[in-house]
Amino acid sequence: MLALLHDGAAGPLLIERRYTLTEQVRQLIMLSPAKLWTAQEIARRLAMGTSTLRRRLQRESQSYRQIIEEVRMSCALSQLQSTTLPIAK
Repeated sequence: MLALLHDGAAGPLLIERRYTLTEQVRQLIMLSPAKLWTAQEIARRLAMGTSTLRRRLQRESQSYRQIIEEVRMSCALSQLQSTTLPIAK
């Protein structure tokens, strides 16, 4: 499983189909929030075309860029709240 995750092949295995596409994209990005995600990479990991990804996210009033930003902001906030280190570090 770790080898699949490292190779990027575990994305579809880790994401259950009962979630909305927005939630699936969010879970995928949370695996590596610092990664430079592209629509093509997200679509490939979710086994769909880029146009389909964009269209389905649009139906949910989302975009992959919005989701990436939300995940990164959430991770940053969590880091700020859970550390005793000064922000400058």
